[in-house]
Parts: sequence; structure tokens; C-alpha cells
Amino acid sequence: TWVKHFLKGKFVCGNKLTIADFKAVPFLIAAMQPACEAKIGLTVPDRIKQYVDDFCASVPTSNMLKEAGGYSIVEFLAGKAPDAAASKNDYSKAQFTELPVWVPAGDIKVFGMPVSQNVMGPVLLAMDSGKGGLEMCNIMEGAQNTPEFLAMNPYHHIPTMKDGDVAIGESSAILHYIALKYKPEYYPVNNPAMCAWIDFAMDSFACEVYKAHHETVYVVLGFHSPPADQKAANQAYNESLETWVKHFLKGKFVCGNKLTIADFKAVPFLIAAMQPACEAKIGLTVPDRIKQYVDDFCASVPTSNMLKEAGGYSIVEFL
Repeated sequence: TWVKHFLKGKFVCGNKLTIADFKAVPFLIAAMQPACEAKIGLTVPDRIKQYVDDFCASVPTSNMLKEAGGYSIVEFLAGKAPDAAASKNDYSKAQFTELPVWVPAGDIKVFGMPVSQNVMGPVLLAMDSGKGGLEMCNIMEGAQNTPEFLAMNPYHHIPTMKDGDVAIGESSAILHYIALKYKPEYYPVNNPAMCAWIDFAMDSFACEVYKAHHETVYVVLGFHSPPADQKAANQAYNESLETWVKHFLKGKFVCGNKLTIADFKAVPFLIAAMQPACEAKIGLTVPDRIKQYVDDFCASVPTSNMLKEAGGYSIVEFL
């Protein structure tokens, strides 16, 4: 699915290397090692092998994936199955197609539902930019599985965004796009250090806080089954929140007094966590700093009212 959707050219963006390729290739070169077939019977398509080979041929430093004093990805996996036969280098080569020219229309549609915390960050930013908002996609009725939706996002997840010819999925990717195109002050590319801090805050929230959110707030929402030990799950959630707050909320927002896409990413989840239903149903409470952060965000972003009112389907109303 990933290859079909993203590898129409030599790399993710045709003949041009991008950070997307640097993200993917270390995982893919691991998956294509003989040890994976020898140990678990895993083989990868020829297109993956060609993609990895093309990347390595274009990036001289990629040699470190293969040689690092015995600790590279390739060397480490070779040690797991020293007798595994070497991979064949003769594989069928793909024919590349030209990438389309994506033309934005200034009319953003964020497909999703207002109770989804992943959806609402991009929705609020689209509304704040004055360029669009929510396009209802009722996943309870399978709207995410239509041919039209799958053409935008083959993984059939919400949120998915469309702006003219531009169609992308994933909450953080959508937030980046909207800011870069329509609200650059929320992701100031002329300040790489600040952008790095924003990305660090967003990725840390998505990787650390979100997984604990599943075991707590999603239980109350009915999106996830209760864990074996709810009290321990609550504690783990608060510990992840406290770490995130201590590291990233030294100011009013993630970047001091300036709103950024990191705040649009985090707040929809946090406003859910601080609702009375979470304490009533599972005994979850959140630190006062979280409440202050959410209140400050809502006071600064008029469109945030949709977190509280959406015809009975907002995050606050649903909880």
C-alpha cells in the first residue's frame, strides 16, 4: 500500500531525495536482509529492494547502514542468521511514472468527525486560517472506505485533508501543510531551531502521551477496551503528561507566548482528558498546568469553541 501510493517515482518525490526517503530506508533495508527470511519467512517486494539500492547509490553516507564496526543494521542482522543465504541482486526493475503537479485551491476540507482528537487539531487550524474546516466523514457508516476517500488516503484513516489537488493523511502532516501554506507564523521556517522544537513536541506527544491516552481517555470515550489495571494506566498517563509538560511547557504555549502547530496538535487530546467524565468513569485527573494550557489556548483561538460545541458531537459534549 505504501509503495503503491508513494513510490510512483524513483523516490517518494520522483527523482528528488527528501527526508521521507531518509525516514523509510533504514527500516526497509532491515526488512530485506536474509536473516528476516531465514528466521521468520519474511520477504519484501522487488520494488523495495530497488528503492533501497537507488537510495544507497545516491547517498554515500548510507554505507553506515551496512558497516559500523559490527553494529550496523545489516551487520547486526547478519549476526542473527550467519548461515542465511545472501539476497539475490537480480530483481525486476520498476518503470517510473511522472509525479502529478499538485495545485492547492485555498479550500481546505478536513475529513473526519468532531469527536476525534486527531481530527480536531487540523480542523481548528483550517478554520483559524480562514481557508476551510471540517468535512464530515462518518467512519461508523464506512465513509472512509469509499473509492473517493481511498484515492486520497489508501489507509482509510481520519483525518484526511484535501485542498484542490493536494490530498494527504495524518494529523501532523496536515498541520504542517496548513501552516506552511496559509499560517506560516505557526511554523516559522526561517527559524529552524524553533521548527525543530515544534516537531520534537509533536512527535513526543504522538509517541509517548498518545499511547497512554489509549488506555485512559479512549476507554471513557468507548474507543478502547479497559486495561487490566486502570489505576496503573492512569498513573502512566499522568507520568507521560508530566514529562511532556515539564519539558515543553516552560512558557504559556510550547513556544512561549507564540501559538504553533504543536499546540493545535496537543490541546484536543488534553481537553478530553480534563473532562469530568474521565474522573467519574476511571478516576483520571490531570494536573492544573494542563487545564491552564487548554484554557489559554481556547482564549487565543476562537475556533476552539468547536471542541465544546458541535451539535452534540464535540469532544466535550460527547464526553
